[in-house]
This record gives sequence, structure tokens and C-alpha cells, in this order.
Amino acid sequence: MSGGRAVWGVLAVTLAWGAGAAHAATPPATLHCTNTTSGATWDIPVDLAHGTVDQVPARITPRIIAWKDSTLHYWEFHRATGALDMHVASSTGGFYLTDRCVLK
Repeated sequence: MSGGRAVWGVLAVTLAWGAGAAHAATPPATLHCTNTTSGATWDIPVDLAHGTVDQVPARITPRIIAWKDSTLHYWEFHRATGALDMHVASSTGGFYLTDRCVLK
């Protein structure tokens, strides 16, 4: 019995270490964005390993990266098109802006 427990313990430690190594191996990424009207550019840090964008929790899928910032604006980056949509809710209906980004 104790031999079986030892094997399971080693397996659990190996799996945990492997998962940690996979996260450590994923380098931080950056969304490099451009305002299509003014030409202004800026970078937004993305941590794919920890599921954050600009240090806030994000939903990261193969199709989109979405998050809310500290002012509760909702951002959605569409990986296929490079469109970054910012949605702003308000009592008058709100608005949205679209910029272009590249995930580096």
C-alpha cells in the first residue's frame, strides 16, 4: 500500500512541477496597438500564463482576449482581425471605439 502512495505522491509532484514549468516557459506578450484615426501607439502587457491583461483578470481564448479595466471599460481583442474594441456603458447608451493591435 505505501509503495502505491509513494508512486501517486511522485506523480502528483511531477504533474505540479510540469504545470509550473509550462507557465514559466510562456513569455509575457504585448498588444502593440494603433489608433487608426490619430496614429497614436501604445502597448498593453498580456500575461498568457496567468490569464491577465494589464495585471487584471482576462478571458483568453484562441479567438479573443477580453478584460475590464479599472474604469470598467470592456476591452475585446479579436485575434483573427487585430481589432481591439473598447465598450463604454453609460446612461445614454454608451459607445465603442475600435483600434488595431498586433499580439507580440
